[in-house]
Amino acid sequence: MKRFYLSLAVFIGLLAICGFALLKIAQTKEEVETMLERITSSVESGDLQSAQRLSDELITYWIPQEHKLIRYIRHGELDTITLSLSRLPSLIRYENLSEFLAEINQVQTVLNHIWDSEIPVLRNIL
Repeated sequence: MKRFYLSLAVFIGLLAICGFALLKIAQTKEEVETMLERITSSVESGDLQSAQRLSDELITYWIPQEHKLIRYIRHGELDTITLSLSRLPSLIRYENLSEFLAEINQVQTVLNHIWDSEIPVLRNIL
């Protein structure tokens, strides 16, 4: 009977860890998407200085989040986001808006892919 309770405790612990990881991914995804929307709005309205400031804030927010998420998510996808975000300040500084918006789109796409691949649904388990 002790083995059953030990197995149950381990199983509950694993569920708690998985739940915490999903919560952290969801919070980070939501915050980054909100910041990307604000940056996109600034670019579309022609306020490039605000877009520059917001992209710097996004990078400052992302770096610690990446270090936390790296425990749960494949490194390649996080590296793709980091590389795209690191290009944003230079692209906006030199007013390369089409490339800037393409990088934002890539970050959004990778974030959605991470979320879709991490949620516990049957297609991800099989």
